[in-house]
Amino acid sequence: KCPGREIHTVGFSLGAGLLLKYLGEHGDNTVLTSAVAICPSFDFHIKTKTFESFSAATCQALRSLVKSHREYLEHHPDSKLDWDGMMNARNILQFDEAAIVGKDKTGKNYAHHPSTDDYYTQSSCIRYSHAIKVPTLCVVAQDDPVCAIEGAPRDLSQVGEGLVLLKIAHGGHIGFASGGNLLSRSFWCDKISAVWFQANKGC
Repeated sequence: KCPGREIHTVGFSLGAGLLLKYLGEHGDNTVLTSAVAICPSFDFHIKTKTFESFSAATCQALRSLVKSHREYLEHHPDSKLDWDGMMNARNILQFDEAAIVGKDKTGKNYAHHPSTDDYYTQSSCIRYSHAIKVPTLCVVAQDDPVCAIEGAPRDLSQVGEGLVLLKIAHGGHIGFASGGNLLSRSFWCDKISAVWFQANKGC
Protein backbone atom coordinates (compact mmCIF):
# COMPACT_ATOMS: atom_id res chain seq x y z
CA LYS A 1 0.00 0.00 0.00
CA CYS A 2 2.93 2.32 0.69
CA PRO A 3 5.75 1.58 -1.77
CA GLY A 4 9.08 3.10 -0.82
CA ARG A 5 8.04 3.61 2.79
CA GLU A 6 10.67 2.75 5.40
CA ILE A 7 9.91 -0.22 7.66
CA HIS A 8 11.15 -0.21 11.26
CA THR A 9 10.15 -3.08 13.53
CA VAL A 10 10.29 -4.20 17.15
CA GLY A 11 10.18 -7.73 18.57
CA PHE A 12 9.50 -8.84 22.14
CA SER A 13 10.68 -12.03 23.88
CA LEU A 14 10.39 -14.99 21.48
CA GLY A 15 9.52 -12.53 18.72
CA ALA A 16 12.74 -10.66 19.47
CA GLY A 17 14.76 -13.84 19.02
CA LEU A 18 12.98 -14.60 15.74
CA LEU A 19 13.70 -11.07 14.56
CA LEU A 20 17.42 -11.34 15.37
CA LYS A 21 17.65 -14.74 13.65
CA TYR A 22 15.97 -13.30 10.56
CA LEU A 23 18.29 -10.30 10.48
CA GLY A 24 21.37 -12.48 10.88
CA GLU A 25 20.23 -14.87 8.16
CA HIS A 26 19.51 -12.11 5.65
CA GLY A 27 22.24 -9.55 6.41
CA ASP A 28 21.49 -6.40 4.42
CA ASN A 29 19.14 -8.27 2.06
CA THR A 30 16.00 -7.24 3.96
CA VAL A 31 13.22 -4.68 3.61
CA LEU A 32 13.78 -3.49 7.19
CA THR A 33 15.44 -0.13 7.81
CA SER A 34 16.08 -0.69 11.51
CA ALA A 35 14.96 -2.95 14.34
CA VAL A 36 14.66 -3.23 18.12
CA ALA A 37 14.73 -6.55 19.99
CA ILE A 38 13.45 -6.51 23.58
CA CYS A 39 14.48 -9.38 25.90
CA PRO A 40 15.26 -12.17 23.41
CA SER A 41 16.51 -15.59 24.40
CA PHE A 42 19.81 -15.72 22.54
CA ASP A 43 20.50 -19.35 23.42
CA PHE A 44 17.62 -21.73 24.11
CA HIS A 45 19.96 -24.13 25.88
CA ILE A 46 20.73 -21.57 28.63
CA LYS A 47 17.87 -21.13 31.08
CA THR A 48 17.22 -19.03 34.17
CA LYS A 49 16.57 -20.55 37.60
CA THR A 50 12.92 -19.51 37.37
CA PHE A 51 12.34 -20.75 33.82
CA GLU A 52 10.62 -23.99 34.88
CA SER A 53 7.69 -22.20 36.54
CA PHE A 54 7.28 -20.05 33.42
CA SER A 55 7.60 -23.17 31.29
CA ALA A 56 4.73 -24.95 33.03
CA ALA A 57 2.37 -21.99 32.64
CA THR A 58 3.31 -21.48 29.00
CA CYS A 59 2.82 -25.17 28.27
CA GLN A 60 -0.72 -24.98 29.65
CA ALA A 61 -1.44 -22.03 27.33
CA LEU A 62 0.03 -23.92 24.35
CA ARG A 63 -2.17 -26.95 25.05
CA SER A 64 -5.25 -24.71 25.11
CA LEU A 65 -4.19 -23.08 21.85
CA VAL A 66 -3.77 -26.31 19.91
CA LYS A 67 -6.99 -27.72 21.37
CA SER A 68 -8.90 -24.80 19.86
CA HIS A 69 -7.53 -25.74 16.41
CA ARG A 70 -7.48 -29.50 16.84
CA GLU A 71 -10.01 -30.38 14.16
CA TYR A 72 -7.95 -28.62 11.50
CA LEU A 73 -4.48 -29.57 12.73
CA GLU A 74 -5.09 -33.22 13.54
CA HIS A 75 -6.61 -34.04 10.18
CA HIS A 76 -4.27 -31.99 8.03
CA PRO A 77 -2.57 -34.40 5.58
CA ASP A 78 0.90 -33.10 6.45
CA SER A 79 0.41 -33.21 10.23
CA LYS A 80 3.13 -34.99 12.21
CA LEU A 81 1.91 -33.74 15.59
CA ASP A 82 2.00 -36.16 18.51
CA TRP A 83 -1.35 -35.29 20.08
CA ASP A 84 -1.04 -37.52 23.13
CA GLY A 85 2.41 -36.10 23.77
CA MET A 86 1.18 -32.52 23.50
CA MET A 87 -1.82 -33.07 25.74
CA ASN A 88 0.28 -34.80 28.40
CA ALA A 89 3.16 -32.30 28.25
CA ARG A 90 3.92 -30.52 31.50
CA ASN A 91 6.65 -28.17 30.28
CA ILE A 92 7.85 -26.54 27.06
CA LEU A 93 10.49 -29.19 26.42
CA GLN A 94 7.90 -32.00 26.48
CA PHE A 95 5.54 -29.95 24.32
CA ASP A 96 8.26 -29.27 21.75
CA GLU A 97 9.16 -32.96 21.63
CA ALA A 98 5.58 -33.70 20.64
CA ALA A 99 4.85 -30.68 18.43
CA ILE A 100 8.19 -29.87 16.79
CA VAL A 101 9.87 -33.27 16.58
CA GLY A 102 6.51 -35.07 16.36
CA LYS A 103 5.89 -38.55 15.01
CA ASP A 104 5.20 -40.11 11.66
CA LYS A 105 2.43 -42.66 11.07
CA THR A 106 4.67 -45.50 12.26
CA GLY A 107 5.08 -43.81 15.64
CA LYS A 108 8.74 -43.02 15.07
CA ASN A 109 10.20 -39.55 15.45
CA TYR A 110 9.58 -37.34 12.46
CA ALA A 111 12.88 -35.67 11.68
CA HIS A 112 11.74 -32.17 10.81
CA HIS A 113 14.27 -31.76 13.57
CA PRO A 114 15.86 -35.00 14.79
CA SER A 115 15.58 -33.84 18.39
CA THR A 116 14.61 -30.90 20.55
CA ASP A 117 18.32 -30.28 21.18
CA ASP A 118 18.86 -29.85 17.45
CA TYR A 119 15.77 -27.62 17.19
CA TYR A 120 16.98 -25.38 20.03
CA THR A 121 20.49 -25.19 18.55
CA GLN A 122 19.30 -24.34 15.05
CA SER A 123 16.75 -21.79 16.33
CA SER A 124 18.98 -19.91 18.79
CA CYS A 125 19.71 -16.44 17.41
CA ILE A 126 23.21 -16.42 18.98
CA ARG A 127 24.24 -18.47 15.92
CA TYR A 128 23.28 -15.56 13.65
CA SER A 129 23.91 -12.41 15.70
CA HIS A 130 27.41 -11.96 14.23
CA ALA A 131 25.90 -11.40 10.77
CA ILE A 132 23.37 -8.65 11.62
CA LYS A 133 23.96 -5.63 9.40
CA VAL A 134 20.71 -3.64 9.70
CA PRO A 135 20.88 -1.08 12.58
CA THR A 136 19.47 -3.16 15.45
CA LEU A 137 19.17 -2.27 19.12
CA CYS A 138 18.88 -5.23 21.49
CA VAL A 139 17.86 -4.60 25.10
CA VAL A 140 18.37 -7.29 27.75
CA ALA A 141 17.94 -7.20 31.53
CA GLN A 142 20.21 -8.75 34.14
CA ASP A 143 17.16 -9.71 36.22
CA ASP A 144 15.12 -11.23 33.37
CA PRO A 145 13.44 -14.30 34.96
CA VAL A 146 12.62 -15.94 31.60
CA CYS A 147 15.38 -15.29 29.04
CA ALA A 148 18.84 -15.78 30.52
CA ILE A 149 21.19 -12.87 29.94
CA GLU A 150 24.07 -15.37 30.13
CA GLY A 151 23.15 -16.47 26.62
CA ALA A 152 23.72 -13.00 25.13
CA PRO A 153 26.86 -12.27 23.08
CA ARG A 154 29.99 -12.18 25.22
CA ASP A 155 32.57 -10.95 22.73
CA LEU A 156 32.70 -8.88 19.56
CA SER A 157 32.92 -11.93 17.30
CA GLN A 158 29.23 -12.59 18.13
CA VAL A 159 28.11 -9.01 17.43
CA GLY A 160 27.34 -8.01 13.85
CA GLU A 161 28.20 -4.57 12.50
CA GLY A 162 24.59 -3.43 12.85
CA LEU A 163 23.94 -4.79 16.35
CA VAL A 164 24.05 -2.68 19.51
CA LEU A 165 23.60 -4.71 22.71
CA LEU A 166 22.30 -2.77 25.70
CA LYS A 167 22.44 -4.58 29.05
CA ILE A 168 20.27 -3.12 31.82
CA ALA A 169 20.46 -4.12 35.50
CA HIS A 170 16.70 -4.06 36.11
CA GLY A 171 13.72 -4.49 33.83
CA GLY A 172 12.54 -8.05 34.26
CA HIS A 173 11.08 -9.74 31.21
CA ILE A 174 9.82 -7.10 28.74
CA GLY A 175 9.05 -4.84 31.69
CA PHE A 176 11.20 -1.71 31.98
CA ALA A 177 8.35 0.16 33.66
CA SER A 178 8.94 3.74 34.77
CA GLY A 179 6.82 6.38 36.43
CA GLY A 180 4.45 6.33 39.38
CA ASN A 181 1.31 4.26 39.84
CA LEU A 182 0.10 1.61 37.41
CA LEU A 183 -2.31 3.93 35.63
CA SER A 184 0.33 6.55 34.85
CA ARG A 185 3.26 4.18 34.33
CA SER A 186 5.11 4.32 31.03
CA PHE A 187 7.50 1.83 29.50
CA TRP A 188 11.07 2.85 28.86
CA CYS A 189 11.59 0.26 26.10
CA ASP A 190 8.76 1.86 24.08
CA LYS A 191 10.43 5.26 24.36
CA ILE A 192 13.91 4.04 23.46
CA SER A 193 12.49 2.14 20.48
CA ALA A 194 10.97 5.35 19.12
CA VAL A 195 14.27 7.19 19.64
CA TRP A 196 16.18 4.40 17.84
CA PHE A 197 13.81 4.42 14.88
CA GLN A 198 13.99 8.21 14.61
CA ALA A 199 17.79 8.11 14.72
CA ASN A 200 17.91 5.54 11.92
CA LYS A 201 15.45 7.16 9.52
CA GLY A 202 16.91 7.24 6.05
CA CYS A 203 19.64 4.68 6.82
